[in-house]
Amino acid sequence: MSMNRVKLAASWREAVSKVADPLQAGWEGLSEKDQRALSLLTLFGLPVLLIWGLWMPSLHARSEAESERIDAMSLLTLIRNEAPALRGVSGVKMTLADLPQQLQAQAQADGLSVTRIETDATGVRVTLTNTRLTSVTTFLQNCRNKGIRVVDAQFSRDGATNQVKVLLNV
Repeated sequence: MSMNRVKLAASWREAVSKVADPLQAGWEGLSEKDQRALSLLTLFGLPVLLIWGLWMPSLHARSEAESERIDAMSLLTLIRNEAPALRGVSGVKMTLADLPQQLQAQAQADGLSVTRIETDATGVRVTLTNTRLTSVTTFLQNCRNKGIRVVDAQFSRDGATNQVKVLLNV
């Protein structure tokens, strides 16, 4: 392995000498005044080139990245805050035992009269009578916004009486 390193070092020396020899010859061909001027130009030009060519663009890219990160964080916060509404749930966990009380309160808030509430393993069955379809739609949407799923809904009309049977679950 050390033989490979020796060969690699020799090839590097050859490559550097191919580039450096013409530069060295050109340097030696310059007058002393030109050599001094070129040295001063290099002394001041190289830092300016590094600052304006590398450092300033990297600062600009960093500030843009920071701005994009702030925008992404604000978007993430907005999404997290609005996620319950986007999913149609309030984020509050509700149990099946709490559901009848929630449904009764929501029906009263929406101006509906609940005729019957039954709880079984599949959910809570709510029977509403003498209701308007728009009121029932509002009730179901408000339930959905609270995280209550509508499993089944049956609408019937017996003469002038409307009856709605809804199976709801959490």
